[in-house]
Amino acid sequence: LLIDATTVYYYTGGGDPELRNSGAASLLVWKAIETASALGKKFDFEGSVLEPVERFFRSFGAVQTPFFEITKVNSRTAAAAKWLLGTAKAKVRGRLRPGEG
Repeated sequence: LLIDATTVYYYTGGGDPELRNSGAASLLVWKAIETASALGKKFDFEGSVLEPVERFFRSFGAVQTPFFEITKVNSRTAAAAKWLLGTAKAKVRGRLRPGEG
């Protein structure tokens, strides 16, 4: 977890596939949400583009919030190549405020 003045961020997570059904990951996330709430802060899941991870986050009441990254490229050729290759990024974040969900 990363914590700043207003938010607790679920920065990274993982688990053992053999223990996936143990409920441990859910318990840890739930305790992190409780911690954020006790501190009066928002909880930010940081999102995922992976369907199973997104589904897991939504099971806690997370709501998708589009997050766009904008970059400036001075070269028209580089900008066109970037556009053609579809490298523009969009990240979906799930956020849960204390008391929601």
